[in-house]
Amino acid sequence: ASRIPEGFRLLGRSEACPIAMTALGDQVFTTQFHPEMDDQFIQDLIEEYASDIGSGIDESRRSVIKPAEGPLFGKWMRNFIELDRH
Repeated sequence: ASRIPEGFRLLGRSEACPIAMTALGDQVFTTQFHPEMDDQFIQDLIEEYASDIGSGIDESRRSVIKPAEGPLFGKWMRNFIELDRH
């Protein structure tokens, strides 16, 4: 079972990923997703590995209908890093 490490706090979750983002104080920020991957890249990955995904392919394709929040995530990261400067 997944659990949050001692001292960390939960910052984000979803139905598919109950521990998606955590932080330890103002020094450590973690994610279980890949914010560097844009929507098109993820869609291309799904198609590239469609035969490996098998029966979950339709769910995988539906999961990327809602666009990623890359710019918003970038702001979160900038804010987190800037906290360390103050």
